[in-house]
Amino acid sequence: MSLSKTTTAGLLLAGAFALQGVASESGAVALEKSFVGKVRPFVETYCVDCHSGEKPKAQFDITVYATMNSVIRDYERRQLVMERLQSAEMPPEKAKHKPTPEFRQNVIDWIQGFLRHEAQQNAGDPGPVLARRSNGREAGSPRRCGRAARGDLRKGKPHHMLLCST
Repeated sequence: MSLSKTTTAGLLLAGAFALQGVASESGAVALEKSFVGKVRPFVETYCVDCHSGEKPKAQFDITVYATMNSVIRDYERRQLVMERLQSAEMPPEKAKHKPTPEFRQNVIDWIQGFLRHEAQQNAGDPGPVLARRSNGREAGSPRRCGRAARGDLRKGKPHHMLLCST
């Protein structure tokens, strides 16, 4: 491949990665705008009366979720809120104000959109990879060090010495 073709291919590849970053950033910006324009007004209108103060209902103070970043950190509550909205359990029947189905659906759509965005951001990431200790039986196994078994267990040596010692 000639130098100009290599340079062009490299620039195209770099551009594709840059566009992917811009797309994910614009997705985050759209989510933030939607949060401010749709989710926060919903919460302030239908949720804060019961889920705030000294003794919030269900021990769930929703006022701590004033920003999108605070919502990001609490996966379990986000899931719970989505489930309660989908089943129309919240706001309850006795609530003074009831949202329209469209307004409720806007919040559900935002949570689902956020979950999709988060999944795309973390695609291919296996998460934390923890080191694994071998047990005593594996430590002396010839498969652990890639060598054939010699037939002796080298009595008296600790397991870590047996792992790949000659």
